Parts: sequence; structure tokens; C-alpha cells
Amino acid sequence: MRKTLALMMALCVGSAISGCNSNSNVKDNKVAPPAEEVRLNPNWELKLQSKCPENVPHESCLGDYGFTVLTNGHYQIGPGPKNEIREGTLTAEEMALLSVAIAPSLAANSAEADNHQNIDAGESDDVVTLTRGGSSLAVLLKTKGTDLYYANASADDAKAIHNVVRKLALKYYALPFPDTCIDGATTLQTLYTSLQSCTADADCTYLDGSFNVIPSNSADWIITDDCSMLRPLTVANSTMVASNQDKLIESLNELRTSCGDKFQRQECTQQAGFQPNNQAPICSQGTCQARPATFR
Repeated sequence: MRKTLALMMALCVGSAISGCNSNSNVKDNKVAPPAEEVRLNPNWELKLQSKCPENVPHESCLGDYGFTVLTNGHYQIGPGPKNEIREGTLTAEEMALLSVAIAPSLAANSAEADNHQNIDAGESDDVVTLTRGGSSLAVLLKTKGTDLYYANASADDAKAIHNVVRKLALKYYALPFPDTCIDGATTLQTLYTSLQSCTADADCTYLDGSFNVIPSNSADWIITDDCSMLRPLTVANSTMVASNQDKLIESLNELRTSCGDKFQRQECTQQAGFQPNNQAPICSQGTCQARPATFR
């Protein structure tokens, strides 16, 4: 009996390398992950480039200088003839719609196919391209008159992409581009934002229209919307503003001159603002902000 048990144990120990079963001679093949787990490089750039009829000036052609959307929802318009750039961020809802639209193209084979379909002619001839990770640029679709050329995905997929990206361009590609007024306002607004960084509540202060400090115990009315094309700099880092006050005043005056009548929004009929009510501004997540209580 002991000999029998010893023999059985020896056999199992000896077979541990190959396994104590009838499949011990089968090779261990790797199991492929489910298809939905196989993901392409998530970094992509989608670009709309348009060409309008010859009688339409370049600055009045939607998408003429390019409208590009990145994976993170950031978009860029341009560069223009003098490297003018406009930038911004899509809403979460807009980014979700675009992501759904391009999903079939992201999943498709990279090799392009020569497919065509008749469509209604648009205001411009458009080209939509996609760049994924470090790969080269790929043309997803082209429109020329009544002809739609599309690659990889179906005609319906191509139309969906074209429809979404054109709607986004209609919303964000403000014409004319470039434009000294709009682009100047964008540049100055960016400067405003950079002067709102902080590390403590004591860094922050309220400002009037000439970038002078307004104490929190003041009865002055702080304007948050003066009906201009800029959001007034009402709360900022006091030290940063003091060192940039001359530049701010000069830039604002230059913008008013270049914009002329366009500087004021015609649809705006009433300014908005608040009184501090002894509520000093705060530093929240690295940005100077008015306390919520001041708006009550």
C-alpha cells in the first residue's frame, strides 16, 4: 500500500511540469482580449479645411484657415496669414457628439477606399482629415460640389462627421477671421485670465474699470458685464494687476479703437454687477473669485 501511494505521488510530482491531465501535451496559447478592449491610440486631431467660391474673401469663408478639434475637446482656428490663432474648448455635450460621430472611422482599417456618393452642394468644398497618435494624416471625406468622397467608414458615417464638425465651426469659427477686433479681444481676455492666479485669499482684490483696487467694504458697484465684447476684469491678483496696469489700460484703449462700434454688444441693454458687502474675494483652486455671498 505504501509503495502504491509513493508511486502515485511521484507520478503527480513528476507531471507537475506538464500537468496531471490528458491535455498536458497541449501548448499554452495566449487568449486574445475581447474586441471591445482593443483600443487605438486615443490621441487624435480632427480638422475641417474649407474652400469657398472665388468671390468669397478668405476671411469670410467658414473654415478657410482650418478648424481643428483635439481629443481633449480643445479647438483651434487658424493659423491665419499672420499666424493669428483663436482657441477654446467645446462643451462636454458637443465633444460627446463628435466622439460618437468619428468612432467608426477610428475603428476602421487605416487603408483608404475610393468611395463616392451624390449629395446636395454646400456653401464650400470641404476636406475633413484625421490624425491619430503618431500616424500620418488620413482623409476621412471630401466634398466638391455634389460629390462626396469618403474613406474607411460608410457614407452615413462620413455625413455624420461632416454635419457635426460643420455645426461646431458655425458656432465657434466667428467670421471674419482673422479680425483685429475679435482677435484682439481674445488676446486681452487671455491676459485678464492670467492675472487671476493666486495662492491665498490675500492675493485677491476687486477692480474697477480702470484696474484700480476696490476695497471689499466699499459701496462702489463692481461691473461684471459692461455690454462690451470683453468680460471685465473685476477680481484679480492685486500684485499682478499693479505691475501690468499701464499695459492693461493701453491694450483696452487700442481694442476700443480697432473695434469701433463693434466693441459694444448691440443686443445688450443693461449692465450687470454687484456690491462687495464686506465680502472679500477668495482664492479658489488657484483662481481669484468673488465670494458667492456678494451676489445675494
